[in-house]
Amino acid sequence: MVGGHASQKDFAHSRRVLWCQAKVVRQMIVDLGKVETLQMAISGSAAAGATRND
Repeated sequence: MVGGHASQKDFAHSRRVLWCQAKVVRQMIVDLGKVETLQMAISGSAAAGATRND
């Protein structure tokens, strides 16, 4: 992309967009980790004695 100020502005904008996306992805990973921990806790407590008749 050759050309003066517009490409510079686009570059800054795309960087901001990428940064926001990275932030969202990090949040998703954190949430996934919480969900996995929750599921392990649930399955752990289920295995630890809660009798489920499915």
